[in-house]
Amino acid sequence: GLPTFFQDNIALTGGIGAGMYFTPQLRGDITLDFRRADKGGTSGSFTPYTTTGGDGGGGAGKGTFSERPTVLMANLYWDLIPRGSFTPYVGAGIGAAFNATDRAYSDQEEVCGGAPCVGPFSPTRSTSARDSSTSVTLAAAAMAGFSFAFSPAMAFDVNYRLQYIQGADVTMPVLLNGTTYNSKMNTGDLWEHQVRAGIRWNLW
Repeated sequence: GLPTFFQDNIALTGGIGAGMYFTPQLRGDITLDFRRADKGGTSGSFTPYTTTGGDGGGGAGKGTFSERPTVLMANLYWDLIPRGSFTPYVGAGIGAAFNATDRAYSDQEEVCGGAPCVGPFSPTRSTSARDSSTSVTLAAAAMAGFSFAFSPAMAFDVNYRLQYIQGADVTMPVLLNGTTYNSKMNTGDLWEHQVRAGIRWNLW
C-alpha cells in the first residue's frame, strides 16, 4: 500500500536575549530560542513478494521522528522612531540552529511458507532501530514590530518574524538479518511565520 505521512505542525517557542543600543535608533542583541519538538513520521504496508528461497511475505512498517531545534541568533534592529513611548522597528538576524533529532523505525513481516508466496505465513519476523543525533545548520530571520514603553526601563514588545532554518541530513543504522544498512532522512529547509511577544528591560 501507499505510505501515509503524518506530522505535528504546531510549534511553541520561547527565548531569552541580551543586547545594547549602538545609536539612539540602532540596537542589537544575541538571542537563544527554545522550542517544542516537531514530530512526524510515516506508516504503510507492503504486499507479499517472492524470493529465490520462497521466504517473502507481506507486512507493515512505521517510522517516526522528532526534531528539536535550539536557535542562537545575532540580530540588528532599526527603530523607525527614536526611542520613545511607541517605537516601530524592523530588523534582521543570522545564526545557527542546533538540531537534536530522534528517529525510530519498526516493521513486522509475515514469512511465506513456500514459493510462490501464497501462505501460510509463519512465523513472523520484525526489524526495529532507533538513533539520536545532533546537527548544526544555518538560521536567519527578518522581523518587523513595535514596542510600547511602560517606563524608561520597561517596554512591551510585539513583532512578526520570518525565520529560516536550514534542513539537516540524519542517518540511522538499521540491522537487518545480520547486516547493517544506513537509512538517510532529510528534514528539509524550514520557513516559519512567527508572532512573538515579550518584555524588554532597558538597563541603561
